[in-house]
Amino acid sequence: EDQARGRAGGWRGGRGRRSEACEQARSRSGASPMGGGGAADGTGHGKVHFFFASLPREVRARLRLDDEALYSVTESRSAERMSRELLELAGVSRASSITDITSCVGGNVLSFAQHFARVTAIEIDSTRFGMLVHNVRDVVGTTNVEFIHGNAVELLRDPARAPRQDIVFMDPPWGGPDYKDQAALPLFLGDVNVGALTDEILRSGAAQVVALKVPVNFAIDDFRRALGDSCDVRVLTQGLRKMHLVLVKPRQQQPPAVHMRDASESLKGPGEEGGGAAGCPSAHGVHVSQTVEGGGGEEEGSEL
Repeated sequence: EDQARGRAGGWRGGRGRRSEACEQARSRSGASPMGGGGAADGTGHGKVHFFFASLPREVRARLRLDDEALYSVTESRSAERMSRELLELAGVSRASSITDITSCVGGNVLSFAQHFARVTAIEIDSTRFGMLVHNVRDVVGTTNVEFIHGNAVELLRDPARAPRQDIVFMDPPWGGPDYKDQAALPLFLGDVNVGALTDEILRSGAAQVVALKVPVNFAIDDFRRALGDSCDVRVLTQGLRKMHLVLVKPRQQQPPAVHMRDASESLKGPGEEGGGAAGCPSAHGVHVSQTVEGGGGEEEGSEL
């Protein structure tokens, strides 16, 4: 049951640390939560018009968000910048496919759908999944997005259900407003460090690129150590408000690729045989079927 709450029963720490922070803020201010009916649509909060400024006002007014989405959704200009940066990567084009494994209510998904041939949107929380489908398919009318309600890590590790994609995108939880207090913030999806997860994805051939939306104080050095020397890591900063975009690709092909579950079981610590220091071979492998629901800036790292 815990897996059905928040983002992946640990994806957001049960209900999620962001949600808890929002609830505490509401309690102090006396504000009421954005629940059902009109309070759950875009007319109830001015931030909706900021986050989705690229959409017509009448469309924005029909969007549905909850408190966590109001805190964490990617605003449209930053989402557009991320999509365009991905398209600049070698081997990526408008014909490429992308999976957002932390889709929330669709901030990045709406932009991806304008730039890539096929988008898969995964969301664990049942309420936000309903909002995701409503916003992307029912309100905006997007037709090239497939929706999956489930735990993305479990899906990627299951060869019978794993989605097919060229790019995996993730927006890990930052831990609520206090995230800014840490000098170097590690990020997790549930109990899985995003460095280890990125290593898994690329080792397994599940994707050829992994992209992460992270805060400016993300523990990038620890992330690089988890990947070792076999990956190119690029950090984009310009044009992104209060965030960075981290792009990761394998440097060279090192067959054979293994399935994500096998890669996960074989992971060891950085520098250990079979572990992080050699754990980022090229992403190529067998695509498997999926089960779906619904219809020039400042940068660090090598060129990808």
